[in-house]
Amino acid sequence: MTSIERTAYPRFKRLITAHELHLFFAPSRDEVEWAAGRTDCDEHLLAQLLALIQAVALRKQGFTIRQIQPHLLIKEGKRKGKNPSVGAISQALQAHDAEN
Repeated sequence: MTSIERTAYPRFKRLITAHELHLFFAPSRDEVEWAAGRTDCDEHLLAQLLALIQAVALRKQGFTIRQIQPHLLIKEGKRKGKNPSVGAISQALQAHDAEN
């Protein structure tokens, strides 16, 4: 078997501190306010925030909006099981950029 050093899998430290989790993964106030303005309940707020955070992370990795679209999935409502439109993703990322 190939040793871990010779594979494409990075090594992560075993423990991540609460500070590190907050620093790298907590949404900003602006992100929470943006998502709250687009939702009507806490479940949808969480879904909006997770989708925004995922879209921002994928864009930072060099993905285009069209490449980001298949990674996002609408969980409830009329469009359940479908991907958000390219326009909706673009609008969300533009709002995120304007606030940061």
